[in-house]
Amino acid sequence: MESALCCLRGSPLVPCCGLVAGAEHQTTKILEKRIDRILRAEITGQQSEAVSAVNEISFAVEGFPPAKNEALSMLGTGHSHAPRVRLLLEAARRACVEHAFVPVEKGYVSLDVVLRATADEAAWDATNYLGGIADVLEDKSHRCAIEHLRDLADVWLYRNDRQIKQITYRERESDKSGYTVTVRTLTGLV
Repeated sequence: MESALCCLRGSPLVPCCGLVAGAEHQTTKILEKRIDRILRAEITGQQSEAVSAVNEISFAVEGFPPAKNEALSMLGTGHSHAPRVRLLLEAARRACVEHAFVPVEKGYVSLDVVLRATADEAAWDATNYLGGIADVLEDKSHRCAIEHLRDLADVWLYRNDRQIKQITYRERESDKSGYTVTVRTLTGLV
């Protein structure tokens, strides 16, 4: 399937987080409103605020994140965290549509994760969660054997997880397990 394309003035056409061409009318309206708001901000001199909103995305996912903890690829059909991978990609895709997020092709990004767990649930190793989330949200076009993900294989927020130059991870007690992911473009790094 073909990915829909979005274009912001002054930006190249880029795949828009795996949106399928011909998606719902609502998706088109959201994108049109977002572009209109950015262009209006440019005219009135509020460009930096509008641009930073496009370069940041935040979304919540139910349950625990996929954890990178074995030689078997999390993106493969046989991995025990395959359902977690799908939930993360579905949430990222929804957020991309809602916020008209433009994936970061070049440059650096920050990754912020807030994990919520109940008092009787033990969270795994933070670095395994961070590695899992980072791998799942990168461009997967170079990967093999991901056909089972269908259109979710086209969902990505940054080209390569090597672009991540700042990471924040926090755990919070909650009445329900889940996590929030925020990805934003970093500026001023050499």
